[in-house]
Amino acid sequence: MKTPQCHLLKNLGFAKPKCSPFVPSFSPVSLSAATPAHAMLTDSNLLNMPDDVLFQILLHCGPVEVDDSVKLVCRRLHKATSMSLDLWKVFCSMTGKSQPKQYANAERKMINRFFTPHDFCGLEIAGKLNFYRQHYYRNPCVPIDFESINEALQYCPRSKSNPFPIEDKERFYSDEGSVVIMPGTYQERITIHGEKLVEGQPLKSVTIRAAVPSVGASIVHYQRLRNQTKNQSAFTISTRTNDDLEDSGIIVKLSHLQILHATPGADIWNGNTAIMIDGLRAQVIIDSCKIQSDSGRGLVVTNQAELQMTHSSIVNCAATGFYLGDWGSRAKISSSNIVGCGFGDIALQQPSSDEEREERDAFLNQFVHARTGQPIPRNQIEVVPQGHSGVYIESSMAWIEDSLIAGNSLTGLSVVRSGFVNLSGSDVTENGSGHEEQVMVEDLHDLRNDVHLNVSIRGGLMEGPLANNFVSRIDSSGEEVIYKGGMAREVPHSIAEPLTLANLLR
Repeated sequence: MKTPQCHLLKNLGFAKPKCSPFVPSFSPVSLSAATPAHAMLTDSNLLNMPDDVLFQILLHCGPVEVDDSVKLVCRRLHKATSMSLDLWKVFCSMTGKSQPKQYANAERKMINRFFTPHDFCGLEIAGKLNFYRQHYYRNPCVPIDFESINEALQYCPRSKSNPFPIEDKERFYSDEGSVVIMPGTYQERITIHGEKLVEGQPLKSVTIRAAVPSVGASIVHYQRLRNQTKNQSAFTISTRTNDDLEDSGIIVKLSHLQILHATPGADIWNGNTAIMIDGLRAQVIIDSCKIQSDSGRGLVVTNQAELQMTHSSIVNCAATGFYLGDWGSRAKISSSNIVGCGFGDIALQQPSSDEEREERDAFLNQFVHARTGQPIPRNQIEVVPQGHSGVYIESSMAWIEDSLIAGNSLTGLSVVRSGFVNLSGSDVTENGSGHEEQVMVEDLHDLRNDVHLNVSIRGGLMEGPLANNFVSRIDSSGEEVIYKGGMAREVPHSIAEPLTLANLLR
C-alpha cells in the first residue's frame, strides 16, 4: 500500500528525493529512541514551541528530511510542514527555484501561515493547495533532491510549451519543469530525447539552469584517454533514433551554464562536439552560457533542428565553433561571442601528459606520410587538426545579430551549399592569418564547378538592417572592450579566460 506522500509525489510527476546537504537533525527514529511514542505526541516543549522557533528548526532540517521524517513525528509537525506556504516558499528560494508567478494572487488571499487540519481531508488535497510545495517537487534541484542531472531529468515533468518561429525574439517556456543546479562542477554526459507528439497539443519543454545565475554551474564531459567515449558529445538533444526521424519533439532551455567537453576521436560530423542538437522539432534555447570543446566542435545543429542563442559564448573549440547544417535547420544568434575556434585538438597545441605527447607525435607522423602520397583513412585520424571557421552554415538558414566572430583559425563565417545568413550589427574581425576573407560564400564556386549539372544555387549572405564591421578596432577611449579586433558582447562570463578541467574541479 502506498503512503499518501508517495501518492502525492506520483501525481506531481516526481519521485522521492534521495539526498540533501541540509543537516538531518530530526527523524522519528531518533526521537522515538529517546522517548516513548505516546510521550512524543504530547511533549510540552514541542507542542508549545513558538511558531518562529519551529520554523527555523524546520529550515535547518531541509526539505528532504522534512518530508521524509519530520512530518511523521506528530500532528503539529505534519501541519507545520506539509501545509505551510512560508516554509516551502523559503525552500524554493534556498534552492534557486523561483516563485511561481501564477500563484501570486492565490497567496495574497491566504491569511494564516498554517492551515488547520479541519480545513482539509488528507495530505493529497493539502498538497495540491500548498502550491509552493508542489512547485518545489516540479523543479528538482541537484544535488539536494537528486545526486545527478541525469537522475533529476528522469523525474522532472515536461511542461506544455508553445514554439514560436525562430525570428521571434522570445519563445515561451514554462517556469515549471526545470532542473535547477547548485553552484559547482558536475561530470556528466547528458542526453535528452524528444517527447511523443500528441495531436492538437503543443510541444513539451524542460529547462536546465543554474540556481544562482551570478555564479553559474559547470557541466564537464572530459574523457581524453577512454576509447569507449570516442566521439561522444557532452550534451545530446535529439528527436531521432539512429537515422530514423521520430514522431516526437522537445524544447530545451540551457541557462547560465559553463560546458567543457573533450573526448578521443576526430569525427566532428558524428558526435565530437560539446552540444549536439539533432532532428525535426528539436528546439533549443541557450542563454548566458559558455561552451568550449578541447577536441571538436562547440555547437552543432542538424536535420531540421532549431536554435536560439543569446548572451552566450563559444570559445577555444578545436574545430568549428558553431556548425548549422541540413535543409530545414535554422538558428538565431544574438548578443553572443564566437572566438578563438578552429586551432585543432588541445593535445596538438599544449600536450599536458606523456600520452598526449605520443598522440601529437603519432598525428604529425600521419601527415608526414600523407605528404609522401600515402592516404590516411578518416577513421584512423584520432585528433582534429587546425583550420576551421568560427561559424559554418551549410544548406540551412541563420540570423546573426549584434555578435562578435573573431580570432578564429580560418574564416569568421563560411556560407556554403545554398546556405543563407542574415548578418546585422556584428563584428567579424581578425579571423584567419589576415589574408583570408572574413566571410566566405562558396555558392559561386559551387555554381562554376556544377554548371554542367544544371544545379540551381540559392542563398548566400545578406547584410542589414544594421551595418557590420569587418575591420579591427582600436580601443582609444578606454570604455570599449576590444577583443581580437572587435567589441566583445556583454555576457556573464569571461571570454578571454579559457575553461580548464583543473580550475573547474578546484
